[in-house]
Amino acid sequence: MIIWLVILTGSWNGAYADDEVASWFIELGLGYSIPSYGPDSFQTSWDRDISISDTHIPIALDFAIYATINDKLLLGVTLYGTVDYIELNGSTEQINTYLLGLVTQYYLTDHVTKGLFIKTALGLGFGKFSALVSGSSSSLNFDSGLAGLIGLGYAFPLGMGHTAFTPGIDFYFNTLSTSSGSFTGVYGINFMLNFLL
Repeated sequence: MIIWLVILTGSWNGAYADDEVASWFIELGLGYSIPSYGPDSFQTSWDRDISISDTHIPIALDFAIYATINDKLLLGVTLYGTVDYIELNGSTEQINTYLLGLVTQYYLTDHVTKGLFIKTALGLGFGKFSALVSGSSSSLNFDSGLAGLIGLGYAFPLGMGHTAFTPGIDFYFNTLSTSSGSFTGVYGINFMLNFLL
């Protein structure tokens, strides 16, 4: 699917001359997440479950649509999320967190899709906790909050129009919570492998 999008979008952006910038981009990303949850009591309980789990999969996902503002700046909207999944003796627990908001990429070189860039995002944070124990499922939707990120990445042009491979490191936070105070948000680091198409 990603390869097909690279080819399709590369063909579209290929209509631009080498010294021109495409007017819009799509970003797709997958990464490894290292989250920390609040309060400390929740993190302690979650760490204990991880230590005895059969499977632990913490991932980050990124989807964004950008408009080109100038040669150095992209501005768009993003749906950025983390999935923290644990499996233990046939039971599962999962925490999903999301950021829906505005996102920018500012390039420190003279051209977008090439070289070092700074990524920022700010918007609405939301998510849920779900569990499956002895065949019985339950879930809890968190109260929404403020979410954001700041990241540093490097764009490697792929040679197809203005498409690029854009790996990076994102530092993120999400203030979603429960009214009881049993969950008070998340912050962490995501190591991302992204494509700008």
